[in-house]
Amino acid sequence: MTSNTENRRVCFIANYTKTYFFHEVAKLLETQGVSIYWIVVNPRLREFLLEHYEAGRVLYIGKERAEGRLARVGEYKINELVDGDRTLRLKPDAGRRYLLGIQRPIFEFLRLNAIQCVFGELTWAHEILTRRIIAGHPELGCHYLNPHTVRIPNGRFAFFTDEFQSEFLEMKGHESVAEGPHRLILQKPDYLALNDRLVRNSRSVTARLQKIKRFITAENIDDDDPTLVNRRWRRLKLRCREELNKELYRFVRRISLSDVDGRKFVFWALHKQPEASIDVIGRYYEDQYRDIVNLWRILPDDWHLLVKEHTNAIGDRAPAFYRRLQKLPNTHIVKETEDSHEIIKRCELVVTVSGTVAYEAALLGKPAFTLAPTFFNRFEGCRRLGLDDIRNARDIYELLLGCGKSAGSVQDYVMSHSREGIISDPSSNPQCMEPSNLSRVAEAMLAATNSAEAAI
Repeated sequence: MTSNTENRRVCFIANYTKTYFFHEVAKLLETQGVSIYWIVVNPRLREFLLEHYEAGRVLYIGKERAEGRLARVGEYKINELVDGDRTLRLKPDAGRRYLLGIQRPIFEFLRLNAIQCVFGELTWAHEILTRRIIAGHPELGCHYLNPHTVRIPNGRFAFFTDEFQSEFLEMKGHESVAEGPHRLILQKPDYLALNDRLVRNSRSVTARLQKIKRFITAENIDDDDPTLVNRRWRRLKLRCREELNKELYRFVRRISLSDVDGRKFVFWALHKQPEASIDVIGRYYEDQYRDIVNLWRILPDDWHLLVKEHTNAIGDRAPAFYRRLQKLPNTHIVKETEDSHEIIKRCELVVTVSGTVAYEAALLGKPAFTLAPTFFNRFEGCRRLGLDDIRNARDIYELLLGCGKSAGSVQDYVMSHSREGIISDPSSNPQCMEPSNLSRVAEAMLAATNSAEAAI
């Protein structure tokens, strides 16, 4: 690795087992003279980090840290953050107090340590709050970057600069890419297969016994961690509901793709929920039932609407959700085992909140709409669709006007602003911990830090 790393100060936000991945990357950055800092909310992860870093380089912002503190440093739409957080929304008053109490500690930690770049997720409220604090105080001279897979092609990631993962950091001094137009090969994202495997394993007898053991021993409960549901009986209720929904899903009436042969239809792929892609990136469109109804309202009389469940989301929704959808004329639940690429090829249009299915449609030359902004809206045939657009459209044909084919320049954009490498955690994808991958990610983070610094 070679880069101008003099006086570089980088902060990571700890996030479950991804912390161990970022720690290994951080060790490589330290060999290049980069000073490493951490923000952490989990007491156990805090203890892990204190074994490797000086206490002054680890900011702990557990719930206890915010007790009795009012430490606002700006206006950050706290109600929105609480409502989009899968844990804080359960106790919104306490969630508000927590987010109000950690603002000053975060701001001062970044300021006093002259942090130049923060690498973190965009899942939890404290992560998004940190990004908003940085954006609201340019005098900090800091950037918040979200390293994340670009979904397609596999094995590449980019540094997203906004909360919607719609804008890439333009990398300075990016490694050269092959001459000529870059063609993205349509392929199923690796993380889908990995998640499917994890879900299958979670349904085994052994996995379920482990869940019971963890409930009895309360090993996953920590009152000071704002990302955990700490009331044991609430956790039990949620888990029991999920297991019951999984068993009842088999009784949901589903059709095969062949059942709509010769008919025009729109394809809607459901998001797993709760999940950042719908609750954070898709905020204000997180009610998927209402989204589908709004779309259904403007369909021509002879068009059908196919809704497909996410294979990793079986158990998230009760059977009543599917029954409500099936009461809408010409609306069907298609079997989750049907190949989404085949559905895309046969449909007239793909609509999603922020799902990869719209990206796949664009690559196949099929028109697609997303309700939230995404980086694949850069494709000519993949437009963002707002609620006002739906309200004002006389029918679906009006919306489809101007939906063109995919543009090769967008594929160049994806390839030139992404890097080879896997951003994950050792539990989901052990390959992320291979030395060659850690080296690639560290190299990219050095380049990203330099690019972000140059943009100030």
